[in-house]
Amino acid sequence: MNISLIFSGLIILIIYFSTGSLSCFAISFFTLLLGICLCETINKEYRQKGLTLFFIVFSVYSLFALFHYFSFAIDYQNFALNWRDEYKYFTVAENYEHVPISRIFRDCFIDRMHIKNEGYIFYISTLSSIAGTLFDGNHLLYQFLGTTLFGSLNSILLYKLLLLYIDKNDSFRNALVFLLFSAAFQYSFFLLRDIIVLFFYLCGFIIISKAFSLSGLLKLIFLAFLIGNIRFEHGLFFVAFIVYYLYIQFKRYKILFFAIILVLFVSSFAIIEKDYAIIIRTYKYYSEFTLESIMSVEDSLGKKIYMMPSPVRELGILLNSQIQPFPSWNDLLSSNNIFAAIIALLPIIYSLFWFIIVFSLCRWVILYRKYKYLSSNLILLLFISIMFLIANLVNPTLRRLLCIYPIFFLIYAILRSKVVSISELKKTNIYASFTYLYLVVIYIVIKNV
Repeated sequence: MNISLIFSGLIILIIYFSTGSLSCFAISFFTLLLGICLCETINKEYRQKGLTLFFIVFSVYSLFALFHYFSFAIDYQNFALNWRDEYKYFTVAENYEHVPISRIFRDCFIDRMHIKNEGYIFYISTLSSIAGTLFDGNHLLYQFLGTTLFGSLNSILLYKLLLLYIDKNDSFRNALVFLLFSAAFQYSFFLLRDIIVLFFYLCGFIIISKAFSLSGLLKLIFLAFLIGNIRFEHGLFFVAFIVYYLYIQFKRYKILFFAIILVLFVSSFAIIEKDYAIIIRTYKYYSEFTLESIMSVEDSLGKKIYMMPSPVRELGILLNSQIQPFPSWNDLLSSNNIFAAIIALLPIIYSLFWFIIVFSLCRWVILYRKYKYLSSNLILLLFISIMFLIANLVNPTLRRLLCIYPIFFLIYAILRSKVVSISELKKTNIYASFTYLYLVVIYIVIKNV
């Protein structure tokens, strides 16, 4: 029997006996079963690796979800501090604990009571209703595990995506590294919608990496609809991948391609028009919020970047967004219990990890022109991903950028597995690590002068 499966079962029991919540036990067990079922979609020769990957990721994410819960169980006031997003979503879910799912559906999709994020609110509220109806009620850890469900399933999707480009062993190793060392780890047990957006983006990336089909196109359109109901801006940008999918198929027939794009544009505009005011209001809100947050911190790197002239400022914001959080130890210094301190170690890890990935890509693709070894389709995907980063310059929050990171990591994994030598890889890792260390030293010196 798979040892990782035994460990997964042990984690589920620990969750139950630590909280006494039948709801938490039920969603953990359901996640395990759902992951096993989803692994059946993997080719048989790769399936065992996929199962092992899922069990490992599920176990680690669930354990950290428990730590996250304990950190707030010790000090609940810290959970509600500054009206944090997790607290807001939990409050909304609590209000629907004894409400039928049909009523939740009406509130979210017919009356649209919450104006935006209706898809995500429907999800967490439905979880709450199920817990209140079938089990022992809604629970904070239960809601955290609702995110862990998607975070764990992301392991299977990322593995399937990598298998389309590199071999089984490299796919397993790279997927495990990304899932345990990137920011996807931390946000896979937070009560936030970003990991669910990542899940649907990964579904889309798998579709566009395969041969064109009408069913694939319809699935992408449906995914755009789902994502748009979770976070409208991400659903809107997802249309770019639908255009990419059409371009790959019809690039030889330019007139037909542009005719299809025109129809798609007109259809999208009809949908966007009614939400135009919301888009503009959201854009202004995040612009003002980001500027106010940055300017309120004395002698911060972000503040210095925002004071630079354009386009140096935009380039600085783009580069700075890829080393966030910086400094990575702030959460650790402000933690007030052992469980919060454990969680606060993750930004220190994923900040360095992602800096190494971005540094490596810049070195290999720009300096050494390794892009010559990439297909034109992958280069186009890389370009679209960079456009996504640019489109988010107004509020380059790490968790909002996370959905596009699998594309960057995919290209890194391909180059690492097929193009870059072991010696070059080691050299790049050393250079990246010392560059990051140099930035840390410079920051400390500036802060203490």
